[in-house]
Amino acid sequence: MKCLLAAAAALSRTCSPLHPDAYRTLLLLLYGSAIRIGEALALTLQDVDLNESILLIREAKFFKRRLVPIGPALTQSLRDYAKRRRKLPLPKGEHSPFFATRTGRAPDLNSVQTLFRQLRRRAKIHCPLVPRVISLICTTFVTPVRRIG
Repeated sequence: MKCLLAAAAALSRTCSPLHPDAYRTLLLLLYGSAIRIGEALALTLQDVDLNESILLIREAKFFKRRLVPIGPALTQSLRDYAKRRRKLPLPKGEHSPFFATRTGRAPDLNSVQTLFRQLRRRAKIHCPLVPRVISLICTTFVTPVRRIG
């Protein structure tokens, strides 16, 4: 994980629609919350309750909604990112994507997965048996989850 975070920090600010800090924060979120990449990219500013340290996952598997608690270190990382995120355009106000491109739009899943493969190569992480290693980050640790609705 340290190698991936270092690779994300070394990203060029011009080669990607997302700021390198957004990728770092996304990696930390996937690692620290065990949510899926699609769920993370679907989060809005409104879905991330940093005062209560809770994520509202609206677009979960099987069309379920759930609350995901997050720890203090991850909450602080998300809080730091959220301050920078709010400087980008907010086309839908609080319903704008939490992870956003420089234009304020949600990043494309394929672009994020492509960049993740580049980060893996830079970090010299080779996983020939697992083509979509990004899902491994999500499933490395299991966190308690409360289902709602």
